[in-house]
Amino acid sequence: MEKDIKIYRMKIFYYALKYKGVWKDIYNAIKQQEEWDEEWTLEAIKKTKANWVTVIDSNYPERFKFINNPPFIIFYYGDLSLIDSDKILGVVGSRNASSY
Repeated sequence: MEKDIKIYRMKIFYYALKYKGVWKDIYNAIKQQEEWDEEWTLEAIKKTKANWVTVIDSNYPERFKFINNPPFIIFYYGDLSLIDSDKILGVVGSRNASSY
């Protein structure tokens, strides 16, 4: 059972990167049991500096479970448990900021 969870987590990681976080595409890959590259995934996990949690993990934030199309995976730095606290601050930025 625990080995299955590890495989599912790695598949979610793989699909999230392959489909650049697009929920519908990740969902379809999971639903259709799309093939995935385990070796590539293991290497990508090693290179990832951020922490990450998937929707199937026990420490996935409760608040996210109740939104429409919750993220399959969350990459984060810091203390993830703070998301479930009463005081929350979110910072959103553009990956490709323009001079404007």
